[in-house]
Amino acid sequence: MINMPLHDNKVYITPNPNSAGFSNASTQTLHDVLKFSSEIGFKTVSLGVRAKIPINPMGYFEKIVKYWKNADIILCTYPYICRPTKDNPIRQLESNLIKNNNRNKLSILYIIDLPIEQAISSGKKVDKKAYHIEETILKSFTYLLVFNEKMKENIQEKYGFDDNKFIFFEILDYWVDYKPPDKKKFDLPISIVYSGALRPQQSKWITQLPTTKDIIYEFSGANGEHICKLNKEHIVYQGVIQHNKFFEFLSKHHFGIIHRDFEEINYYEFTSTSKLSAYLIAGLPILCSSEFSYISHLLKKYEVGLSFDTYNDIPKIISNLDELKYYKLRKNCERLSEKIKNGWFFKTAVKKALETKGAK
Repeated sequence: MINMPLHDNKVYITPNPNSAGFSNASTQTLHDVLKFSSEIGFKTVSLGVRAKIPINPMGYFEKIVKYWKNADIILCTYPYICRPTKDNPIRQLESNLIKNNNRNKLSILYIIDLPIEQAISSGKKVDKKAYHIEETILKSFTYLLVFNEKMKENIQEKYGFDDNKFIFFEILDYWVDYKPPDKKKFDLPISIVYSGALRPQQSKWITQLPTTKDIIYEFSGANGEHICKLNKEHIVYQGVIQHNKFFEFLSKHHFGIIHRDFEEINYYEFTSTSKLSAYLIAGLPILCSSEFSYISHLLKKYEVGLSFDTYNDIPKIISNLDELKYYKLRKNCERLSEKIKNGWFFKTAVKKALETKGAK
């Protein structure tokens, strides 16, 4: 990462990935985009460490003006640039600064989440100013890189942008130097892992999992102590796994499961999660509720997992698999994870934006 004057015209601008308030998944994504963007010729500029507002606001915004102004092509990741739902007076200033600096430039916004929709899905209130700020930001960029058609439609319904403003990237890339074992015996008991935030209000679904002697569910992540209170022999809380042991831990299991309690389930119609990529890299086929329609679509398209309509379907799904079918799923996971580790989805979308505009 550099903070010196830049002469090349392609610049990726980002807050420091280690800023306070970023989750582990956010930090991973920001580091990944730094790596993958530099591999396709972007210079990277860190705006510095920030929390709810930049710790050094003047220095943070001075860098936006300095490096943005001198670049011909700008790349940013949203919502890490100007998150509109943060309740502080800096939001409006930052969005206007971005709008003014994006004039007469080719600018690309890599959208990995929609913070307004995320807030609503978690039952939080969103003020009208957040919509105005988001519209200002999104409108100012030449191209918006989005997961899929549903995410595009969500943005268009709010702000009315044309189709030619959007490019799909489909899956979050994820870099890690890890290769899982080539084979894993498909023998009982079958182990299913979930790793992520485990706050009680988002984890009520765990109490509904069907327990049998043939399946063990293991959970890792912060705030999961409430799982121990369930006193269910086949539902186990493993605490927080150290980063350097994380993929080794995941790969010991047969499946990864993706779930979360949302007040508005349609949030997962238009977004995905880095959890999907992490499981694939660990060699784990994925189980996911069919309510999460986009992730279920990805599992079917790439044949890397299976969807369930109800929790009671999980034992049935597993009983219908044998070692050969399971091995085929793992091989598909391996093939897809190689693309993910190389940043293929991100790089392809960015290159399409550059080629569409005739940039070199």
